[in-house]
Amino acid sequence: MDAAELKRLADAAARGDAAAQERLAQVLEQAELHEQAVHWLRQAAAQGQPRAAIRLGLKEIAGSHLRADPARGFTRLSGLADRGDAEAAHLVAICHVAGLGTPRDLAHGLARLAQAAERGQPLAREVLGLLAGGDASKTGADWASLASCADLSWFERPFERRPACEEPRIETLPDFLPVWACRHVMRRAAPELARARVVDEAGGESVRGVRTNSVMSFGIANSDVLLELINLRIARAVGRLPEHAEGLGVLHYRPGETYLPHYDFIPETPQNAAQLRARGQRVHTLLVYLNDGFGGGETEFPRLGLRLRPPAGSAISFPSITPDGELDPRSLHAGLPPSRGEKWLISKWFRTRPLRPLAPLA
Repeated sequence: MDAAELKRLADAAARGDAAAQERLAQVLEQAELHEQAVHWLRQAAAQGQPRAAIRLGLKEIAGSHLRADPARGFTRLSGLADRGDAEAAHLVAICHVAGLGTPRDLAHGLARLAQAAERGQPLAREVLGLLAGGDASKTGADWASLASCADLSWFERPFERRPACEEPRIETLPDFLPVWACRHVMRRAAPELARARVVDEAGGESVRGVRTNSVMSFGIANSDVLLELINLRIARAVGRLPEHAEGLGVLHYRPGETYLPHYDFIPETPQNAAQLRARGQRVHTLLVYLNDGFGGGETEFPRLGLRLRPPAGSAISFPSITPDGELDPRSLHAGLPPSRGEKWLISKWFRTRPLRPLAPLA
């Protein structure tokens, strides 16, 4: 957008044009002028622009460039859902399952998911069809009945733990996720994959030759109810609050792509001090292998002489710190390259500080 177009847009926004206010907020956000963008989102939302209100509600929940107020964001989205907005209903369903701005309540989440599906939200229809074992392509489905038939037993079942190493404690968890859930994760992540980055010495992230695979991460704005159920199951397996986890990451390796030996903990350097104060140290990792049909591709712990490659739907769980809280050099590990085929994983890191607002108490 050139300067003349930007001025015309800003003039229209200043005159009270709600559509121009919403568009101006998008332009300012792309230019990383976030405070100004939030101002115009508020103006557009106050005039009833639903997309602006949704974006503002998500920012309030996440604390993105404004003070976090999850309850206010949830209330904003709920109001839109009550007025018939399908996308808002879908986001409210996610909030109920994740415990964002409202107590965690799976039943309410499924009810809102059915509401969103009834109004035509495609992702709500897909997820509800999967959870109910039905055909998500049927536009004439009785979505409320499907919600009542949703089977969450897979995500609540106990874990089988097989020790691969006693010290440090590295475990595999067979049949951690059903294959249909693994396929959903891969399908959701595939269009958004980008070259993976690593934490660098300056405290930021950069592309490095040590890591050549691709990655995609889910946050509240692009999540869904099934992904949030997976987040909850991973947190239970690790024994930590789900709010302490980074976003659900999906890793993709083509033949020859690798992540050379590395640590998941953040180096305790002066450059990383601000990040560690704000977000805490990474202390535990859980990986879920999402597919079969590739050669190689093990997770290797070179200092332990250990290579693991569980079947699709199974997980590997390991700490990055010792029981007394020290960084553990034995956690050095590598994502070995597939020799043929493609390798897909979930990667979930847990920190010492919450990264999402803690779920309110019921």
